[in-house]
Amino acid sequence: MKKLLLVISALLVSQIMMAQGLKFGPRVAISSNSIKASDLVVTSSAAAQDLKLSLQEGNSKLQLGVFARLELLGLYVQPELLFSTNKIQYAWEDAVNGSNTRTEKYTQLDIPVIAGIKIGPIRVQGGPVYQMNFGSASDLVDVDNFMREFETADLDIRAGVGVDIGPLIIDVTYQIPMGDTKDILVVDGINYEINTQKAHLVGSVGFAF
Repeated sequence: MKKLLLVISALLVSQIMMAQGLKFGPRVAISSNSIKASDLVVTSSAAAQDLKLSLQEGNSKLQLGVFARLELLGLYVQPELLFSTNKIQYAWEDAVNGSNTRTEKYTQLDIPVIAGIKIGPIRVQGGPVYQMNFGSASDLVDVDNFMREFETADLDIRAGVGVDIGPLIIDVTYQIPMGDTKDILVVDGINYEINTQKAHLVGSVGFAF
């Protein structure tokens, strides 16, 4: 009897969720470049023999993952899991090695939890985005007197609009960091903040089942 009740309860919950509009599927997102070449310039006569280091370029970020959306009484909640890798290049110049390029790579998990409402064909939405950084690798730590410290988690907020075209879930949002980054480059005991998390546009497309 208990097993039968559990099966019936599960079926009822499933039917209620489907009736209220449960959607899920794969998700692809791309973020605009959030850093500029002027964001970091380090000049040190004590480290690496007159070192000059500056940000050279940062790539747009491609994210792959999944989403789910539960609709209820004209409102909806849409959590997502999005994985990405990103690369940032630095222009490096010193008296021994001359000019060359150093690279940093990041692996990141974004967890947006978006709530919204439909106004005609348009959806208006917003919510927090929790970011977990892991698997960071940096060429900047291969030099004496250098240390690199990475922030392991960040919290952003995102707001924007979207539209559903058949099974396609299309969104354009603007994402803003909630706090200052803690990414640090240490040169001869002096801390330099590297702000790689800035306000940026995010375009997303999902396919709903």
